[in-house]
Amino acid sequence: MPVKSGPMHASRCDRTDVHERHRHTYGVDDEDGYEVCDGIEPPPPPRLLPPELVELRRLAEAATDGPWNTYETLHGENHVIDGRGFLGGGIIATTTYNREDAAFIAAANPEVVLELIARIAKLTGVNT
Repeated sequence: MPVKSGPMHASRCDRTDVHERHRHTYGVDDEDGYEVCDGIEPPPPPRLLPPELVELRRLAEAATDGPWNTYETLHGENHVIDGRGFLGGGIIATTTYNREDAAFIAAANPEVVLELIARIAKLTGVNT
């Protein structure tokens, strides 16, 4: 017998299919051998981040802290650097002759990525 939607109600349920749809009160049989059910749907399983975002979060948490900046050498190499700077050994990445890639990498530092993931989780109601 289908389960009614909405708030609590009593309905008759076939014991064979009731467990997957909602919980019911055991031991209360009506005259036809059906159990009287409270009709409360169990809570849905928690929504989780997609595996790609879980992996991206793991990578961001393991990476060097931001913020990151760019540094261009006299030879045209573009480096992404952390707070220690180019001469201090804070090179995160090097992109030869490509300022735009270096700027993008610097902007997508771990703090930014973690904030984006947190916002996605909040907006979609996902448990992090």
